[in-house]
Amino acid sequence: MKSFMVLTNDEDLRSYARATELVGVVAMSVGKVGMEPILPPYIEDAISGFRLEYSELREYTHGFFSNVADILVDSFAQYLPHVVRLAFSSCNLDEVDIDECDNEIANGFGGVSSDDEAHDELRMCRY
Repeated sequence: MKSFMVLTNDEDLRSYARATELVGVVAMSVGKVGMEPILPPYIEDAISGFRLEYSELREYTHGFFSNVADILVDSFAQYLPHVVRLAFSSCNLDEVDIDECDNEIANGFGGVSSDDEAHDELRMCRY
């Protein structure tokens, strides 16, 4: 997976994204003891990949960090300054009208199913 997580050509970014996702899944399966010693270069590559501004890669990188945080627990604190900055940069990507969100929530659209794609923007408001 490491060899995919350094590719920067546009046609390779989907592979980069999937490799990032897979490392996170493997980390969850293997656990802290087996993964902690080998994770730092993958974490660096995940952070670097975020700068490529490819939405699918960003999405899978968030999942990767979620999985890594789950297994590292307190040891993940050293990565928080980078990961929180990346999370905030993702939140700022989508232009969402906060006033419209407040009105929709106030008008009773708050109980939307998470699998209803028509209400993705509303879910974004809640984040």
